[in-house]
Amino acid sequence: FIDTSLQMNVTYREINDAYRVLHNSEKRFKQLAENIDQVFIIFDFNYNVILYVSPAFKTIWNISEKSLLEKPELFFEPILKEDLDLVKDTLSLRNRLKKNTEIEFRIQHSSSPVQWIRAKISPVRDLKNNVFRIACIFEDISRNKKNEAELKHIAYHDSLTKLPNRRSFLERFHELIS
Repeated sequence: FIDTSLQMNVTYREINDAYRVLHNSEKRFKQLAENIDQVFIIFDFNYNVILYVSPAFKTIWNISEKSLLEKPELFFEPILKEDLDLVKDTLSLRNRLKKNTEIEFRIQHSSSPVQWIRAKISPVRDLKNNVFRIACIFEDISRNKKNEAELKHIAYHDSLTKLPNRRSFLERFHELIS
C-alpha cells in the first residue's frame, strides 16, 4: 500500500511539473504571438482547420481572428486576382513543400491602397515525414516595396531633370540590341 501511494505521489509530481513546463511554454508563445507586427497562422491539413491566428491579422487583413476561424475563405478575399493563384497553389502544396517557402503577394481592401505581403510558409512534419500542418508568418512589406521603387528611380534617373540617365540609356540600349 505504501509503495503504491509513493508511486502515485511521484507520478502526480511528474505530471504537475510537466503541466507547469507546458503552461510556461504556452504563456511565452502567447506573449510572442500577441506582441509582434507579423501575422502568425497555424493550419492543420488533417482536420482542414486553422488552429491559431495571431491578433495582428486584424491589423493587416481588416478581419477579426474569430471571423477567420469561422470562415477561413475570408483569408483570400482581399488578395488581388493576379496573385490569388500563386497564394492558393503555394498553400496547397502540402507534401511537395520540401522546406520553408517564401512568396510575395498583394492585398487590397475596398478603400485603401494596395499592400504588399511577404509570406514565410514552413511545413510541420509528423514522425513519418508527412506534412500535417503549416506555420505561416505574414508581414506587410509595403514600405520596403515603396523604398525599393524610389531607389530604383534614383538609380536610373537624373536627380535634377528627373529624366532617364546614362545608366538607364545603356541598359535599354543593350536590351534592344540583344
